[in-house]
Amino acid sequence: MTSAPAPRATRPAAPAASFGDLPGQLAWLVRLRWLTAGGVLIGWAVDRAWLGLYTHTGAWMVAVGVGLVAYNAALWLLLRGWRADRRAVRALAAAQVLLDLACLTLLTVWTGGARSPLLGFFVFHMVFASLLLPRGRWRTSARPPPS
Repeated sequence: MTSAPAPRATRPAAPAASFGDLPGQLAWLVRLRWLTAGGVLIGWAVDRAWLGLYTHTGAWMVAVGVGLVAYNAALWLLLRGWRADRRAVRALAAAQVLLDLACLTLLTVWTGGARSPLLGFFVFHMVFASLLLPRGRWRTSARPPPS
């Protein structure tokens, strides 16, 4: 007679973003933002040279691209060897989410609004917000402003 093996005890899954790895996730977001800023500036250059779709807002797009590079450089310098308490790190995460959302919103408006090819990037932004911000807090970045 063979008995069934005893069930293994399983540990509950850890939350997606615990505080311990939040500074590392913010540093990863800074690395990803370098690609984003490059994409904005390259996209502007391609449009200017060959497409000519957004000539009326080209200078503003460059300003957003340069702004991305500037605040990303500041965040990169800040995160190098930064040791802060939980509250400061969470505030920095919220600031990054809001700055990125502002840049994405401006670029979306300037590239066609509801017909913009950038609309799908809001999904990525909300995923990043849900991973970086405390539970329930990310919803505030998805909420429309009060009227």
